[in-house]
Amino acid sequence: MAYGAPVDDGKGCRAMAGQVGWYREKFPSSLSWGEGFLILIRKGVFHVKLNRFIQVALLMAIGLVLHYVVPPIVLGMKPDLLLSMLFIVLLMESDPRLAMEAGIIGGILTALTTGFPGGQIPNLIDKIVTTLVMMGLIRVMRPAVGDKLLPAIVGVVGTILSGAVFLGSAALIVGLPGPFKVLFTSVVLPAALVNTIALVILYPLVVMSDRAVHGRGHEVKAGR
Repeated sequence: MAYGAPVDDGKGCRAMAGQVGWYREKFPSSLSWGEGFLILIRKGVFHVKLNRFIQVALLMAIGLVLHYVVPPIVLGMKPDLLLSMLFIVLLMESDPRLAMEAGIIGGILTALTTGFPGGQIPNLIDKIVTTLVMMGLIRVMRPAVGDKLLPAIVGVVGTILSGAVFLGSAALIVGLPGPFKVLFTSVVLPAALVNTIALVILYPLVVMSDRAVHGRGHEVKAGR
């Protein structure tokens, strides 16, 4: 169903499909679409959507900037803070469409800035696959482990998955500069450790900033 399409519910009313779940805004049949649109704006439906999209875009942009300015901190390696910011978005955002938008944005940004020869398509594949898998993992694990332990699990599993998908797709599309096993153990595993530490530190800070800006507690409904 197209977003914003009218649905006849059999009672002379129209239901508006919202971006998160189902927003049922009922209007008498006599109301025009223009009047209904104005009512939705007053209710804040579109404002909430735009506000959350801007927040996602800002987090991804901050991740891209930090990826450039943060110096190497462990054996010449530095955390991929763009990937860390993507995981923060996935941890905070329960709307799958916004989460996928973040994954696609992350894939495009890394494709545009990659130093790996021919790494544009593997980077895009990597971010999309990682986003899909981690959305499901977060949804399943959050009720069991809680928000304190979940960022560390997401950091380890997500970075290893991301590196494996990138190396695998690059091997199929453009070839690897070395054996898969060597690259995985020497690059992906150390990066998983560094990115996990970064995520454990950054996630609570981003959540606190969100609370300060919006004046409310951070809540994610796992079943929504």
